[in-house]
Amino acid sequence: MKMILLVLLFLAGCQKQNSGNIEAEKENVIDVPTQEAPTPEEVPKKEMTEKKDSEASQKITEDGTPKEAWDEVITLTQGKVFGELMEVGTEDAVYCNLPENLNDVPYAEKLLLVCPDPLYGIDYYVDYGGDYLIHAVKDGKGELAVKIPAKRLFCRGGKLYFMVENYNKYTLEGLENGDVLTYDPINGEVSVVLSGFGGEMGVPEKTVMREEIIVEIPEKIAVDDTCMTVYQDGIYYKQKGGWISIGEYVYQPVNNYYYSFKTKETKRINSSDAIFYFVEWGGYLFVWDMGDLDIEEKFAENKLFHIETGEEKALGIAWRVFCVVADNLYTMSTSGVEWAGEGYSYKNAYSDIVVYNLKTEEEKRYRIDKPEDQYSGFFLFNDVMYFSDLYYYSLSEEKGGYAYSSLQNKNDIGFPIVSEFYTDGKQLYGLSVLDGKLYRIEEQNDSYTVPGTDHTYSRRLDFLPIGE
Repeated sequence: MKMILLVLLFLAGCQKQNSGNIEAEKENVIDVPTQEAPTPEEVPKKEMTEKKDSEASQKITEDGTPKEAWDEVITLTQGKVFGELMEVGTEDAVYCNLPENLNDVPYAEKLLLVCPDPLYGIDYYVDYGGDYLIHAVKDGKGELAVKIPAKRLFCRGGKLYFMVENYNKYTLEGLENGDVLTYDPINGEVSVVLSGFGGEMGVPEKTVMREEIIVEIPEKIAVDDTCMTVYQDGIYYKQKGGWISIGEYVYQPVNNYYYSFKTKETKRINSSDAIFYFVEWGGYLFVWDMGDLDIEEKFAENKLFHIETGEEKALGIAWRVFCVVADNLYTMSTSGVEWAGEGYSYKNAYSDIVVYNLKTEEEKRYRIDKPEDQYSGFFLFNDVMYFSDLYYYSLSEEKGGYAYSSLQNKNDIGFPIVSEFYTDGKQLYGLSVLDGKLYRIEEQNDSYTVPGTDHTYSRRLDFLPIGE
């Protein structure tokens, strides 16, 4: 269990470094207009409040004098990206982004930089590695949609929901990291929905104990990171504090909130011994229950938690990294891993892709020809599982192989190339580890064998500019 927590700490550091340690080339000022108070449907009644700062709509011009931001907003609001929009499709009854994109890793939620809007046929994306602002593509034409750096994109009712994230590149006027905003492509308006969650957070636990070591926790601590997921029924919001050492263990305070669009109320769903995944199936959230580490020392269990009734339902499968599409849960199972003194040995290990049906509780396994760390990222697209090291496995053909990338040397095999995969339902996208940019990925038939070895690549993945 100690080792699991240490691995989770390592993953959290990697994700934080991925999204935060970006060298600032220059300081930019992002501003939004003064907004009228959002409707009661948009603003939770309890802790989530709207900012009311009279200076939020001002910026400093080149000559050093304050200037109302309305002129800047005109470019955003009156453009009505792509002109007059017509409804061309229908939204999913549950999801506000494709379920394939919602395969978060514990303690290291994805940046979630791509989101398709089926209602108006628009694909939104954050130009990560470029200007970090929100762009839109429709019928092959791209435009800048929202001049605000962002993460966690979702579409509901034709509006785009997103979180503000400055990436240590921008200075925000009247906004802070973690604020939730909406963008309306019909009139171009940008509105603040939830704010004030990015500064400090309350901690319900006064003390935390591991193996008779007691650590007192202050009532309020600084927020280290935020995450949200939007469904048709409401918004799930997560605050995470910094890591606290408790002997050989680590502890991270986490607060979870749920705002219901139906009841217009905010509900706290926090627990000191469970990790809530913002992945929904049939009205349930997925939960990793850590159990009582001090007494029973039992291994973590996977459960379903009903958001409205509080009912818990045990599952007959364990996971670390997973995604849920329709009624199937996809995850990895690795066996034969041995402790080699200074680290784990995968020499005789093997891995299965596990497809678990949540209704029938039946599972099917696909053996892949390489050992896969259970925390490694994978992604499902067109019935193919893609891994961060560019290994892929076709579930329909029941075969796999390695691909090589147009960004890498062909001799580099087994090295992580993509930290996060996405899809808009038509194409595959990836966030490159090599240069920290978001790309559109095209797959080509191009077999290649490394000279003097038996390593054979079956495909080539071309990394292309996403807006083209």
